[in-house]
Amino acid sequence: MKKIFLSIFSLFLFIGYGCNLDQTNINPNSPTQVPLNTLLPPAQAQLANVLGGAVFRYTNIFSNHTRGAFAQELDIENYNPSKTFVGYVWEDIYNGPLINLQTVIAQANASQSPHYSGVARVLMANALGTTTEMWGDIPYSEALNKNNLNPKYDAQETVYNQIQGLLDLAITDLSATESVYSPSSDDLIYGGDLNSWKRAAVALKARYLLHLSKRRPDVYAQILPLLSNGLASSSDDMEYIYPNTSTEPNPIYQYYKETPNMLVDSYFKNLLNDDPRRTFLIKRKPFSADTIVGEYYGSIASAVPYVTYIEQKLIEAECLLNTGGNAQTALSDAVRSSIKKISNNTVNDATIDAYINTYATLTGNTDTDLNTIITQKYIALFTQSQPWVDYRRTNLPALVPNPNGTTALNPNGQIPRRMVYPEQEELNNANFPASAPNMQTRFWWDVE
Repeated sequence: MKKIFLSIFSLFLFIGYGCNLDQTNINPNSPTQVPLNTLLPPAQAQLANVLGGAVFRYTNIFSNHTRGAFAQELDIENYNPSKTFVGYVWEDIYNGPLINLQTVIAQANASQSPHYSGVARVLMANALGTTTEMWGDIPYSEALNKNNLNPKYDAQETVYNQIQGLLDLAITDLSATESVYSPSSDDLIYGGDLNSWKRAAVALKARYLLHLSKRRPDVYAQILPLLSNGLASSSDDMEYIYPNTSTEPNPIYQYYKETPNMLVDSYFKNLLNDDPRRTFLIKRKPFSADTIVGEYYGSIASAVPYVTYIEQKLIEAECLLNTGGNAQTALSDAVRSSIKKISNNTVNDATIDAYINTYATLTGNTDTDLNTIITQKYIALFTQSQPWVDYRRTNLPALVPNPNGTTALNPNGQIPRRMVYPEQEELNNANFPASAPNMQTRFWWDVE
């Protein structure tokens, strides 16, 4: 946290956005002098790089999508991650998107530009949700003040309320009839389409309400009315598309190019045996029998998703199942959309129908049907963090803990239920929790 103020400098390290970067005499410690159209693009990229970088590696090992084979990733595989390396993930989030999005919000408010603050709040909610779903209680309300070196830890329940508040306020901001400045081509996700940002905000509201399902079973009924204003198709997906250049490659592609220490787990690989998405999701590692992330998520220009229509439809299916509705239509739509998008529409309808009939048809047994829905979500959201959340919510699919997973950080050897806090927080933040949790210590929404 002591390094948060340094992140402002990172705003000037991003190139190739087509923004006005002529202001060479700008003081980086006075962000109000930086144009909003210069501040927004790197903040969007930073969040995508975090989601497709360290968040992907930790959460996908924990969810049995991948397995660590060497070096740091092998430690994660054995549920014994270095607290020093965990600190790098923490810093990537706090020193990147969180602090820089807060700067966008502050400057947008000062310049009476609610369209910019609305976009930034949607992204902030996503970044904050990712952080709390990994660590539970986290610094937030005091964390983005560079003068406070000992920010308090906000309770996870409070953080989830703050996420919903951010998204509600974002929708209000994006609906404003007047805004001195509005994003356009500098918005690398939706090109300034404010309606798309509002639909993404609704999808995120649904996601973060669903996280609370163990605490608040009534969230299923709360979510369903929202979805009519959410993402309408896969063309609405909130995702960061990389520009197919060596200077700004997709982070999964870059990872496998530089340090390919993580392979596809046999559990996930076997799940794809009859799946038409298999050849797009995974591939053979060059000159090896090992399997790594495929071209759909792992090419130089692959997109990193923030939230998608497919996820939203699977949330809808789960909510309908738990409220006595007809979940089959939502499930079929999600699977069909997933296959079409991941295959770039190269899989024909007959093949998709056959797959749905065999693997995505509900039976009327609630337990079996929930397993079907969560398993399809597990496949469709490969490389993303939500399957690990779903496992902790539902114990589905039936994941097998990794061998050698009984450690001091993970005492019972089961699938980790949270990340450990970084060493630098434990050593340097006077407000660090008195009893440091291990990876099996359940946080607020993860009740037994």
